[in-house]
Amino acid sequence: MRRFLPLLLLLALCAPTRANNVDANSFQIRSHFVGEPVTRFLRLESDAREELEICRERAMGSVCTHLINAVDRGSRAEISTRAPMDFLDPDAPRDSVDFVLDGGKVVKMTMLVSDVADVLKQFGQPSSKSTAPARNKAGQKWEDHISVWSAADVYVSLYEDGNPSLEDKRPTLTIETPAEHARDVAAAAPRPTPRP
Repeated sequence: MRRFLPLLLLLALCAPTRANNVDANSFQIRSHFVGEPVTRFLRLESDAREELEICRERAMGSVCTHLINAVDRGSRAEISTRAPMDFLDPDAPRDSVDFVLDGGKVVKMTMLVSDVADVLKQFGQPSSKSTAPARNKAGQKWEDHISVWSAADVYVSLYEDGNPSLEDKRPTLTIETPAEHARDVAAAAPRPTPRP
């Protein structure tokens, strides 16, 4: 056994980890993945096709303009679609998935998840986990948890908000391109106050 120990250690060190060996296609929501062409997205999402058709017929407001430009010209737009109805439980709530389209592709998908175990089963163990203390104006404290799966062409996060006053405590799953994640981080960063 001692003879094989160095060989086993070498194999363990050389074996690729899941986070390094995956691409965007490995992380899907309802058969969608980041980098997916808008044409494929529309083929799979009847809600989005219907909304686009209505926008083309009536051209109502800036939301329609953004959606048409995203499909025709590769501009940026956000669109939400509802999950298919559960025929075994027609009274069950139908959650939505929020998509961001940019450059003719899906660059971000966000949805609430009911079962973290299902996410772990589908995606494997995260690359990293972190906890952040939080509190509200009333002084109530809690911890938020974030799990991250990161690869060269995809950034996935599962955010669990521990705020006890939230009615819907389901975690938020976000799958996005690294560039989209960087954009989100830059948008959330505090801006310096201009000096008088």
